[in-house]
Amino acid sequence: MRVLVLGASGLVGAAVATAARDRGHTVSAWGGATPDALPPGCDRAVDLGSGEGLEALVAGEAPDALVNAAAVSHPAGVEADPEGSWRLNVDLPGQLADGARRWGIPLVQFSSDMVFPGGGQDFSPSDPPAPLHPYGEQKRAAEQRVAELHPGGSLVLRITLVNGNSPRGRRSVHEKLLAAIAAGERPRLFRDEIRQPCAAGRVGEVVARLLETGAASGIYHWGGAETISRYELGRRILARFGLSLDRVEPAELPPGRPGRLVLGDGGLGLRLGLGASTVEEQLAVLRQPPRLWEGGEAR
Repeated sequence: MRVLVLGASGLVGAAVATAARDRGHTVSAWGGATPDALPPGCDRAVDLGSGEGLEALVAGEAPDALVNAAAVSHPAGVEADPEGSWRLNVDLPGQLADGARRWGIPLVQFSSDMVFPGGGQDFSPSDPPAPLHPYGEQKRAAEQRVAELHPGGSLVLRITLVNGNSPRGRRSVHEKLLAAIAAGERPRLFRDEIRQPCAAGRVGEVVARLLETGAASGIYHWGGAETISRYELGRRILARFGLSLDRVEPAELPPGRPGRLVLGDGGLGLRLGLGASTVEEQLAVLRQPPRLWEGGEAR
């Protein structure tokens, strides 16, 4: 299968490209156009935010499947640039869905647990979204747009907080946390924000197997095996790298942010032959970002 992955310079896109290659597929991995050199595993830099000329570029690749991992993937980025993030988070998926329908190929579009309002329940793929935050609203809008434009071939995969090593060493949870500490900050992490962290590599495997099995159009969920607060996850990351646990400060969520978000996978792992990873398994593979630390302490 020839798979085109957009957003392959990021954590999740890189994991999808790696998993597909490891499973014997031919992969074209495109990253966003930035001043940086392309990271390893990424074939091409493309300006995904403007959308200009993108359709012709994708058609020229003649892929059998399209995976879109390009996004403004953090709530603060959406708050800082609502219009720019809308173009990448909503307009781009719509453009890709329209093209994928005409080309007769499946599109995998990533979404988020933040389409839900949080609470005591575990959310299933059939539960109606009710986002509290603009980031979740953009993700819901993208879900609706790809379903409308490619009803027979759009696979929406909602994922949770993702742990892993990003290609440039600055996109994942632990990389951002360690960079902030190295810069002299004491990050405030929410102890009432409960998440279900998953492994980037396992997300890549899920996508590859969904495509290989010809999974039906619709919404799918993937999360980790455990729930944990942002604060406790931060402390466990610090312990993983031998740093003092008091380098992070506990805090409470501001209004408009969901508290507990847990996804039920509806039996997806069983159907794909994949198990959810524990937090310990995820932390074990994390690498120290380059140029941040000397002797295990922040510079």
